[in-house]
Amino acid sequence: MSKRRVSLPLIFAIAISLELPLILAFAWMTGDYSTHRFDVRPISEWLINYQAGFVRRGLAGEILLQFFGSNGVVRPLYVIMFCSYILYVILFLLVYWRSGVANSKALLVAIFIQGGIFHMGMSADFYTRKENLFLIFFAAQCLMYFQIRLTSAAKKKSWIGIYLLSLFLVSPVLVLTHDAYFFMTYPISALLLWVLVLEHPEFRCLRVASVLLFFEVLLTFLLCTHFHGDFLWHKQFGIHCRS
Repeated sequence: MSKRRVSLPLIFAIAISLELPLILAFAWMTGDYSTHRFDVRPISEWLINYQAGFVRRGLAGEILLQFFGSNGVVRPLYVIMFCSYILYVILFLLVYWRSGVANSKALLVAIFIQGGIFHMGMSADFYTRKENLFLIFFAAQCLMYFQIRLTSAAKKKSWIGIYLLSLFLVSPVLVLTHDAYFFMTYPISALLLWVLVLEHPEFRCLRVASVLLFFEVLLTFLLCTHFHGDFLWHKQFGIHCRS
């Protein structure tokens, strides 16, 4: 890995670009809970649950309901969202570090890019949505990919096993949390897995796993599509959330 020589002004700019959105996000998400801190739609997405039976996108809301009860979900939801933002920032920086990229200017651009870390925190946008879980999981996949590439041959098989296990366990959970995972993140996850297939043809399990993972995610998505809820259910749920 090459040495990183970063000028003091650039270090200061990176530090400020990370510090400001984190402080604002903390102040925004841990303040007065009597008013909505972000749009009703993202809140309603998190509150969908299985009280009226199985329905798509209901897993996260059901977990919140079981742990915190129907009358105390908002406060822990806000805290969870803020923690997920911090976790994504940490994973983002770890991916940059493990990638071996020695261009701090590129890091600064990535932080400031539209929809990036700075924009998320300053606008309280996106990290409040379920899709932020997709970013967190893919960042974790990237870290495992780098670990597989950089680890010794003796430990490579173990790390591949951990990587595949996480894919098979987390992917269907994310589809049940938000079925858009099938379109938004699964394709890039499948591409990363295929890169491993090409890099390690000696591990045939990778090729088999790529096929099995596709069917697992597809079947979970089709299940969610079948139990999509009807118009009356969505109308009543929207009225409940706005009240």
